[in-house]
Amino acid sequence: MFASTSVADSWGHRRTLRICNPAVPVTVDLSVVLGWAFATRRPPIGVSLDTRAHGVRFEPDHPGLLVAWLRASSGQWIGICEVQLWSTNARCVITERFWLPPSAVRRRGDPQL
Repeated sequence: MFASTSVADSWGHRRTLRICNPAVPVTVDLSVVLGWAFATRRPPIGVSLDTRAHGVRFEPDHPGLLVAWLRASSGQWIGICEVQLWSTNARCVITERFWLPPSAVRRRGDPQL
C-alpha cells in the first residue's frame, strides 16, 4: 500500500500535498497513461497464446484507490492512485501507482470527486 507517512514527511509542503486517509475508492481511466499499449482490441499477428494469457489485461476504467493529490507548479492537481492490474487469465496481479489528471479519476458511484 501507499506509504503516506513517508510521502508526507519527504514532501514537506502541506499545501501542495493532500493525503487521503483513508484512501478513496475511485475508478481511473488508464487510457490516459496506457492507451498506447492497447491501441487495438485484437492482438497483433504473431503474439503467442502464452503472452495473450499472461499479458496484462487492459480495461479503460479500472477500480483503484486515490491515495493523495499533489499540486504541480502550474497549479494543476495530480491524482496519485493505486491500481491492481491483472493478467488476462487472472493468474498474475501487480499493484502499481499512477499519476493521473483529475479528469481521469472518479469516485466510485459518484461522477464528482
